[in-house]
Amino acid sequence: MKILHKFVVEIEKDVPKTEVKNEGGQEITVKTVVKEKVPYTFVMKKLARQENDDLRLFCGQQMRRATDKGLHTKATLLNKHIDAAGSLMSAETSKLAAKLTKDISELSSQIQAMGVVPENDEAASDKQLELFGKLLDARKQLEIIESSTQTLFQNTAETYIQERANLWLIFNQTYLEVAPNKYESFFKGKNFEEKETFYFDLDDNEDALYVAARNKIVLYWGLYSLNQANTPEDFAKIDERLKADEAEALQEKIDLEKEAADLKAKEVASKETAVAVT
Repeated sequence: MKILHKFVVEIEKDVPKTEVKNEGGQEITVKTVVKEKVPYTFVMKKLARQENDDLRLFCGQQMRRATDKGLHTKATLLNKHIDAAGSLMSAETSKLAAKLTKDISELSSQIQAMGVVPENDEAASDKQLELFGKLLDARKQLEIIESSTQTLFQNTAETYIQERANLWLIFNQTYLEVAPNKYESFFKGKNFEEKETFYFDLDDNEDALYVAARNKIVLYWGLYSLNQANTPEDFAKIDERLKADEAEALQEKIDLEKEAADLKAKEVASKETAVAVT
């Protein structure tokens, strides 16, 4: 099969170890179990022509399913909610949003003009608190209006199909390398429904291998679906960025731990000095 990308994850497992020791001229076999990080190679399979056809057919089926569920397309929602002026908001809502925007600007200017209020000036302090309250209230009302407009298009037939198409890619094109050049589908099942059930079981049971690979599986296929990564070279660059980010995060953790250790050492030294002086 043609490979789009490979990536490795590690999980900690109990690994049996056999060691032969020589004691008093006799060979003794000692069997133990130790915890080791075991690597697993995941493979993203490139879609063949037939698989592209299968995905298109699946999306068509999901469109019918979406409409059966009562979901509308973006075009239908636009025709339903847009007004004669081409706005998604009603005339009243548009006026309210404009007023709130103006109020936020004026209140912010008033608060800025007051500057730092002296602690002993109770009147000015109360006035500033009142302005802050009005500002927060106006911002909250405006956020509600903007959010209602944005969420209108978050639950559309297209969004539903995109999510299902991403799952189709994940379920059908994600493989595990079980031996050199030998691959098995990671998500077991004969069809989408069976693979989805297997996926739910992995998630509910917090399967260690699935949990270790989950973020990368979702990220990589999501980028592929959005046409932001389509070649092995694209994914190699993404891997490099992820490794750089991980290295930076690790260094920050090391620096924070060192700072904490230095601070602890200074506290101990300070207490010892205090005791010695006493």
